[in-house]
Amino acid sequence: MRTWDSPLRSVRSAVFLAGAAAVLLSANSVLNDFAFGDISIIVENTEIQDLSTLPKALISPYWPNEYGKDLGLWRPVATAFYGIQWAAWGENAAMFHLLNVLLHGVVTALVVLVLAELALLSLVCSGTAFLSPSPSCRGGGKRGGVGRGGVVVVDVRKSDVLRFHPSRN
Repeated sequence: MRTWDSPLRSVRSAVFLAGAAAVLLSANSVLNDFAFGDISIIVENTEIQDLSTLPKALISPYWPNEYGKDLGLWRPVATAFYGIQWAAWGENAAMFHLLNVLLHGVVTALVVLVLAELALLSLVCSGTAFLSPSPSCRGGGKRGGVGRGGVVVVDVRKSDVLRFHPSRN
């Protein structure tokens, strides 16, 4: 029994390696201090530094300085996370960066997992992975063939990308 498969043959190995690489390659940021926008968004923003004033910060512009409204940015989830982190460990920049590095690893792993699933679905629906593709890929009532299944899969993904693309919303 093998305990490790090649990342080219195992989705699990590819997901793990991508997540681990993301964490390892960005781990050097953990010991950095707050930088650039962090200063005004976190360190100098007194509204997020107290849980009693955090709700007000959630309805305020993301940039708390005088040009915050002009920029038109509103990021309540990020603001809430910054406030909760400030309540948990205060001005400890290393903890903010550590959480960001770990989340970066998780998101990278999830992206690889989604891409692997989409690639496998495309292979199955195009008939290149198996001689008999799954019934959900067969199109237009044709028997034993892929029909328009591959085209439908591509169209669904393209429409999903277009639907969630920021310039289209």
